[in-house]
Amino acid sequence: MGADPAARRLEHLLERYGLGARQRRQLDGLLSLLANDRHAPTSVRTPERAVDAHIADSLVALELETLRAAESIADLGSGAGFPGLPLAIALEGSAVHLVEGVARKCVFL
Repeated sequence: MGADPAARRLEHLLERYGLGARQRRQLDGLLSLLANDRHAPTSVRTPERAVDAHIADSLVALELETLRAAESIADLGSGAGFPGLPLAIALEGSAVHLVEGVARKCVFL
């Protein structure tokens, strides 16, 4: 009767990177948006796949002290918002700028 695999994996990531309940809600919301928006500019949309392909892949950058300490970060070619959105959620004190040149991706972002 445990949580689903995506929820367990997300919980592991939260613990690994010292993220709290607020970030959990925000990451859950991002995963839900991917799963429910048919215009999401990515082929990886189910939470079971997106938690690893998008969230874990983005948050691994937190292992770089330079990034963790950054006051401002630019995600060039943001696409569906990765790694920028998870990093903005994790690094609440940093300004994260999403830069995307494709109009349909900008609409999603």
